[in-house]
Amino acid sequence: MTEDNTLAQCVLQNFGVSVSIQLSRFRSPGWFFANRTPCCCTQCGKPYEGFRKPYVSAGKTYHYWALVCITCHTAIQPRAMVNK
Repeated sequence: MTEDNTLAQCVLQNFGVSVSIQLSRFRSPGWFFANRTPCCCTQCGKPYEGFRKPYVSAGKTYHYWALVCITCHTAIQPRAMVNK
């Protein structure tokens, strides 16, 4: 794995599946696998895999999150679950 991975590349390398990428943020490089999350996919009920990407704002480093369902081949932001 390299720091140049888009989310789709990172998912493919870690789990061997392709995912549907909707957000441009997910297409930018820098993603890495973090861990399986306690959150479950609203479509199939399986746990999401968590991926992160660092970014800098106001001189501090933060991380974006992506939640990936390797069963449904989808990726979402955590805030997409708020209204579910």
